[in-house]
Amino acid sequence: GKRGRLNRLAGGSFPILMVLISGADEHMPSSIDKEALLARWKIALENGGTTLAPGSGVLTGAKHNGESVGEEPTDVVDRCFAYLKVVEGRSD
Repeated sequence: GKRGRLNRLAGGSFPILMVLISGADEHMPSSIDKEALLARWKIALENGGTTLAPGSGVLTGAKHNGESVGEEPTDVVDRCFAYLKVVEGRSD
C-alpha cells in the first residue's frame, strides 16, 4: 500500500477493491490462514488509500476456479454484482 501501486491503476486512484479468497483452494497450502491473509490485504489496501469492498471475504467451500465443494454453494456472483454496483455508484 505505501508503494502507491494501487494509485497507478487505470491512470488514477482506485478507491475500492474486492478480494475473494477460495476457502478450499487446491493451489493454496492448507497451512495458510485465509482470514489472516485477508486481514493483511485489508491493511495493505488501507495503507495505500484504498478500501476493501464490503463483499470481500473467504468463500467457504470454493475451489480456485470458483466451483463449490461440500454442502454450501458459493455466492461469488452475488458478491461481484454488488461490488460492480458500488464501483458504478449505484445503491439499487
